[in-house]
Order: sequence, then C-alpha cells, then structure tokens
Amino acid sequence: RGGRRQRQMCIRARALTVGAKQLLDDDVKQAYSSAGVIHILAVSGLHVGLLYLLLTFMLFFLRGKRYKVAIKTVAILLCLWLYAAIAGFSPSVTRATIMFSFVLFAQLWDRRASTLNAVFASAFFICLFKPLSLFDVGFQLSYLAVLGILAFYPKLGKLVTLKNPMLRGAWNICCVSFAAQLAVLPLSVFYFHQLPVYFLLANVLVLPLVTAVTYLIVLLLIVSFIPFLSAIIGYLLSAAVWLISYIVTAVQ
Repeated sequence: RGGRRQRQMCIRARALTVGAKQLLDDDVKQAYSSAGVIHILAVSGLHVGLLYLLLTFMLFFLRGKRYKVAIKTVAILLCLWLYAAIAGFSPSVTRATIMFSFVLFAQLWDRRASTLNAVFASAFFICLFKPLSLFDVGFQLSYLAVLGILAFYPKLGKLVTLKNPMLRGAWNICCVSFAAQLAVLPLSVFYFHQLPVYFLLANVLVLPLVTAVTYLIVLLLIVSFIPFLSAIIGYLLSAAVWLISYIVTAVQ
C-alpha cells in the first residue's frame, strides 16, 4: 500500500514538473480542471519562469564583464532548452522557452526587454513554422493568458498596498490568477462549457506549493549522492505533492 502511494506521488510530481499528465487518472485530471488549476499540469510559462529565476540566482556571480554575461546567457539558454526537451517540446513549454530566449538575447545586447514584443515574436516564429498552431486551443489559451496578465495584472496589483510580504505575495498570486482567468474566460466557456468559480482560492493555495515542488526536485538532484539529505528532501517533496492533491480535491 505504501509503495502504491509512493508511485502515485512520483507520477504526480512528474506531471507537475515535466507535464507528464497522460500518466494521471482521468478523475485526477478532472479534479484539477474543476478546481481551476489544470494549467499547472501543462508545463508552461510558470515552470520555465521558475527555472529561469533559479538559474539566474545560482549564476549570480556571472555579472559585470560582457564575457561573463554572455556565459550566463548561454548557460541559462541551454538549461531552458534542455528542460523543454525533457518535457517533450510540448507547445506550451516551447512557447515559453522561445519567449524567455528573446528576453535573454535582449539583456545580452544591453537592450530593455519588452515582454510584449517577446510574446508576439514567439507567436510569429511558431506560426511561421507551424501555421495551424494559430487554431490550436492550447495556443490560443496560453497567449490569451499571458496577454491578460500583461494587461490586467499591473492595474490589479495597485488596487491594494500591503506591507506584509506573505500577504503581498498572496495578493500578487490572486491578481495574476484573476488576470489570466479573465482573459481566457470567453474561450474557456466556449470550448469546455465550464467555469471554475473557486479558481482564486485554489491558485493561492496551490501555486506556492508548485514552486516548492519544482525547487525541491532540483535540490534533490543536486544532493542525490548524500543519503541523509536526499531522504529529507524526498520526504518534503512527497508531503508537498500530497498537500497539492489534497487541496485540489477539497476545492473540487
């Protein structure tokens, strides 16, 4: 029984980090969909962004001189595209990786990175090689979500000023989730005939845990040769994945 539960946790961890959601049972995927957090099972801008932030933090010493910045840019690009390959070059992760690649190249040439330009440039290149992507539901939803965040998040974030870091983080998550859901709402109702009314609650509780799962897996890979540390991190990882599943089920 314990081995079966551990296998389930491993499968869900894979689904949360590399998008292997085909391994999940239909009722599990339905729970994520009903709770309004199905997007975390599709490797996308959230996962690539978390990896980008982690790599930027780890390579903090590569700054100042131009050759150091170039080495840092190439290293991050290689890691992002390696991650995209591990995730099977799914459309969502490919779109996100292309967008971050444009941002990195802009930083390399000392130009101010325009997120909006990066979004439309990535869409242009994807449609250039795969024109039918324009009619793909995932393509439409992901780009609408990004545009919704860019359009609505700055205005929503300014509505409330909070000094407490934890409350401010929770409010920012609410704003990002609401901005994305607001943009994709018409298409979601049209395609899926479903409106998850508790998506704000689910996202506020689940997104920080997804961040923890992503970083714990990276940390586990780094210290895997140390039995004691790897056992502790593995336990924390299993607990975080279980808590995500519990929250999703409860919200559903």
